[in-house]
Amino acid sequence: AIPTGMVLFVCKILSVTIVLARWWGKSMKAIMRDAAELKDSCIEWIGNIPSSWHIMKISRLFELIGSGTTPKSTREEYYNGTINWLQSGDINGGYVNFTDKKISKDICENNTALTIYAPPFIAIAMYGASIGNISIVDIEACTNQACCVLSCPNEMMNLNYLFYQLKSAKDEMLLSSRGGTQPNISQAIIRQMRVVVPSYKEQQYIANYLDDRCSKIDAIIAEAKASIEEYKELKQAVIYEAVTKGLDKNVEMKDSGVSWMGNIPSHWEQSTVLRCIEFSGGSQPPASEFIDQPAEGYVRLIQNRDYRTDDYETYVPLKSVTKFCTVDDVMIGRYGPPVFVIHRGIEGAYNVALMKAVPLLLDREFMYYYLQNYTLIKYVESFSLRAAGQSGVNTEILRRYPLFIPPMDEQIAIANYLKTKMSEFDKVISIKQSLIEDLESYKKSLIYEVVTGKRKVVA
Repeated sequence: AIPTGMVLFVCKILSVTIVLARWWGKSMKAIMRDAAELKDSCIEWIGNIPSSWHIMKISRLFELIGSGTTPKSTREEYYNGTINWLQSGDINGGYVNFTDKKISKDICENNTALTIYAPPFIAIAMYGASIGNISIVDIEACTNQACCVLSCPNEMMNLNYLFYQLKSAKDEMLLSSRGGTQPNISQAIIRQMRVVVPSYKEQQYIANYLDDRCSKIDAIIAEAKASIEEYKELKQAVIYEAVTKGLDKNVEMKDSGVSWMGNIPSHWEQSTVLRCIEFSGGSQPPASEFIDQPAEGYVRLIQNRDYRTDDYETYVPLKSVTKFCTVDDVMIGRYGPPVFVIHRGIEGAYNVALMKAVPLLLDREFMYYYLQNYTLIKYVESFSLRAAGQSGVNTEILRRYPLFIPPMDEQIAIANYLKTKMSEFDKVISIKQSLIEDLESYKKSLIYEVVTGKRKVVA
């Protein structure tokens, strides 16, 4: 049966879509432009543009294109000021009106590499985790060397319009990135980049249209993301209730003696994680032995990142590893953030960032869900160790965690119940995630077609 929550969500999205259609029907529209009105831009990623539009280099459209630097981190007085200091991580793809760090006015005035840029201006992240991100900065700010600033546009360029066009050009900028250990977009690349330039009036019209459309799409996306988080919290609550209270609401209860657990079924036996689960840490072969393709005599090395992405695999000599896991095993991420993440196994050897949970007095599936009990996770996090700048699981503390054990047949029943419930929740979450992906894809396509003139904005 389809969960009620999923039905309600789909109905809600349908009604929101109908409302948006009504809003959009009364405001501006973007209709496909007749092919006869278009010409070849001679730029592959841009394609055809309206015959009356132009192609220009960014360097011709701004009076000021610059960057910044990083004051010495050892000088604390440099970072106790009031001047906003923009870093590439602050460039979030939207509007920036706050920075985490401030620097002193004195260092700005006495360092020729620092410029205080007047708002609004466009900032582009040239390298780092946020490479290619674009924001409009609405506050006066200096920047570090990882940011490129486009400030003081001339009379031909509308800042908001270019913001949307540069968002469409992100993939092209990334393809142009250079670098040894990490890709980077240089100021030279940005200065020489060619963009589409309609009349200023058309730019303003397009920017207003996209502001309206994108804000409505983003509102639906934000609501879907918030709903996903609510469902994840509900999953945690259902797991906690089942593994600490059981399924029978009429069973006799007793005080567990543990403040955060409260009452438990009176027939459950008290134990500890130490007696019920054995933890087996992985082995770490030297990085010099890593290869990225399967080969004879090699085995896949499972690492924490393999649970976050499937686009990279590592293989090591079979003789260099001693710990192995299968798809039936329950694996725990030892280091974070986040710390203590529970996974199902992947076939191969596993490294020191993971450990295998082996059930002794527990059903394997019951153990899998019990380890996801949020009180246990919070307990482990509160005692997590810090090494090399990251959190790590303190297994000695973990082993002392109190555990109340149902009879084996009850463990199996609880595990089966949770497997069904989690599947229902995951279906709802998957639908919402798919909706978010579709809306993001639609927004990206809409922006591209409008800023390059393939769609014409009309009242």
